[in-house]
Amino acid sequence: GHAGPGASVSSPPVDPRGRVVVGVPQGREGVFHLRGDQYIELAAAVASIESTFAFFQSKSEIVLKGRKAAYRIAERQPVFVSMWPPNEAPLVRLKPGDDHDDRNLKYSSGSFMPFGGRHKLGVRTEDTMEVESEKDPRGFYRIKPRQPLDPGEYGFILTHGFAAGAGAGGRIYDFGID
Repeated sequence: GHAGPGASVSSPPVDPRGRVVVGVPQGREGVFHLRGDQYIELAAAVASIESTFAFFQSKSEIVLKGRKAAYRIAERQPVFVSMWPPNEAPLVRLKPGDDHDDRNLKYSSGSFMPFGGRHKLGVRTEDTMEVESEKDPRGFYRIKPRQPLDPGEYGFILTHGFAAGAGAGGRIYDFGID
């Protein structure tokens, strides 16, 4: 890697839709959209889980406020750089809420163990987008959708935040394709 001409500039111009990071910050958790030679850090939306429990089967929805993500992407096969492998932060399609200003994602959490059993998070296969990923020498994953994405709302969902416990909010790095 070579330092670009802007390497000595202390403050890069800030893109209003995201934070521009010049070069990938080492050891930083996050998901970045690679646009040209800029890395734009996606903001993490804190999602809440709304669950209904019945007979130890739980049905849950992950709910994000707002019908649309603030960060919009025009390209259909954007490239992202992520700290996490795709199985830990899968790319999912979010469904606009029917009558609320929100987006949601149904997931099955399998059987719910009342006494401290592990609660496995399962994002449904039909909501997960297939991606190609390669690990670069610095340990980041370059992730790209295998198929062009249809216009809609998407996000990288950090599954271990949700798996940690029913009350814990997880993070979704959300974006929209126009």
